[in-house]
Amino acid sequence: MVSHAHGGVGHVVQNELGKGAFQELDQVKAVQQFCKYAGQAASAKDIVPTVTAAVKVSQATCCD
Repeated sequence: MVSHAHGGVGHVVQNELGKGAFQELDQVKAVQQFCKYAGQAASAKDIVPTVTAAVKVSQATCCD
């Protein structure tokens, strides 16, 4: 699971996290036990490294 920083359905905008905003939820923590990788891009520049990390974990743990 890779989450983005600017909000979306059921997710609060990044700069509102920690302020008790409506629908605030630590999505990464909520899904970690169900995923091989869970990460969140805090800004646009973090998207590529976050997705790259997810792909690397997926490839390293994938079956043949």
